[in-house]
Amino acid sequence: MLITERLHETKLKKYGINICTKYFDGDKEKVRNTDNSHNDDIESGIRINKRYILKDRLLFEEKNFNPRILYSYIINPDIHKDFTCINCGATTKIDENTSCCPYCRSSYNLDYSDKTLSARYHYDLVLNSKTHIITTFITDMIVSFILAFIYWTNVGRTFKLYDIIKIVGIGLVIGLLLFYVFYVIDALVISSRVRKIKEKENAKKELFFNKLEKEYSTSKKEFFNNLNVELDEHYYDNDSNIIDYDILEYKDFEISNDMIKATINVREIIYENNKIVSKKVDRVFKFKDNKREPDKLHKGVNIIKCHNCGNNIDVTKNKCEYCGTRVNYMQRWYLIEE
Repeated sequence: MLITERLHETKLKKYGINICTKYFDGDKEKVRNTDNSHNDDIESGIRINKRYILKDRLLFEEKNFNPRILYSYIINPDIHKDFTCINCGATTKIDENTSCCPYCRSSYNLDYSDKTLSARYHYDLVLNSKTHIITTFITDMIVSFILAFIYWTNVGRTFKLYDIIKIVGIGLVIGLLLFYVFYVIDALVISSRVRKIKEKENAKKELFFNKLEKEYSTSKKEFFNNLNVELDEHYYDNDSNIIDYDILEYKDFEISNDMIKATINVREIIYENNKIVSKKVDRVFKFKDNKREPDKLHKGVNIIKCHNCGNNIDVTKNKCEYCGTRVNYMQRWYLIEE
């Protein structure tokens, strides 16, 4: 089982739930399943929906995803070739659903040759609120009726009941035909203040990322991958009934004294009483500098040694099974649980 998905898949197996996620990769529709029944390689996909399935029964479907977040799941093409264990010398096929040599049980770790783990390349400046859409529609109708009234009072000879009906009809047609145009115009007017706030937030984030790269040698993409892996551990390596999460917006980042405080808007998927509950919340996560460069994962098999006792370790278990030393090897920034 791949490092970056093992915790999640283990938790979902506990409840017998499969998450079937659909993507658009270019002009092709692709699918990935947490039960590994069918997983397409995705070079740069946009998430379309998630379907939460329990024993072939659809429990819940989520369709609200940001089209500006890109995902990449490219599996190493050599993953099913022969692998010789460096501990006992046995040769076997690599199986992405297991995590150790079948003969001597030495841990090995598999990972993708490339995976961006929902790294966000730029921030959403577009309002997705239903309230905004409704407001825009009402504004469109009012403006259209006013235009229709002005037009008809100038060209019409009478102003009776059927004239009013004509005004309403013309206004409705104009409103429907020009809805998209008005939506764009209204968005510029109505959301101007929000847009300015977002632009200031984005400028602040760029200063954060510049400082992160200059002072800590961590790029934006590396940090997002780091953050996602740490959040996977936070949400999935416990007994809570949160079975999935999606980052909706990175609201704020602050860095001081080798500590990062990240305020993130998260959608948490909760499984309780055989039902799925979706909840959007703002969470504050704190990350501490590991003070060392993380070990680099190569495509395919990785044999990782404990820095304390030297035994092979399974990094997804977060600590060495032999000496108990915590494994902070894979991340420059580790999450502080409070």
